[in-house]
Amino acid sequence: MKPGMVDVGVPRLQRPRRRAVIGHAAPALTPADIETIDGMRCTTVYRTVCDLAPEVDHRLLDRMIDHVERIDRSMGVRRIQTAADRIGLMRRPALATLYAALAQRTPGAAGDCERTAQVLRWVVAAGFRLPELEYPVTWAGEDFVCDGAWAPERVDLEVDDDWSHATAGGSHRDKRRDQLARRCGWEVVRVTPATSAAELVQHLHWALTRAA
Repeated sequence: MKPGMVDVGVPRLQRPRRRAVIGHAAPALTPADIETIDGMRCTTVYRTVCDLAPEVDHRLLDRMIDHVERIDRSMGVRRIQTAADRIGLMRRPALATLYAALAQRTPGAAGDCERTAQVLRWVVAAGFRLPELEYPVTWAGEDFVCDGAWAPERVDLEVDDDWSHATAGGSHRDKRRDQLARRCGWEVVRVTPATSAAELVQHLHWALTRAA
């Protein structure tokens, strides 16, 4: 991009209306990928890393991830991964380098990405529509983020890894969270490493049709 030019991402590639603006298609751009800075809508640092990852070499990609870790030590890498997952399965090959870099920094990250992708493939193969990923909710006055959600049917899809949820503390948090969700009329569908496709489909079929 030439100096002085502004690069703008839009959900669909549109012809820019201003001379010094370059437009590019930003697939699966969601409210979770956008923040407002000084009155201007911008992609979050996590989504920006995902968009640039296929265009830069591995050294610059590592420097970008390092920057995110400095400004968000506890969740930075995980939030980059979540933003990459939101882009969708069709663009996963273009993000292979990014996933590999994240896997070196986060225990189980590569496995978590693939497990989420596998669960979404099961959902599509069974004829269900895809859930909204990273869907924010408020239950009993507390804010949470669903891994995936079918909001009209009040169904929360949680894809659990095999390390952070296996601890006593993690199990306690999950149980309390699920209790709050159900108290507010939501059904929680949890997928663990031991869950089969048939079990997921059976639970989803019941959960998505129970209000019909």
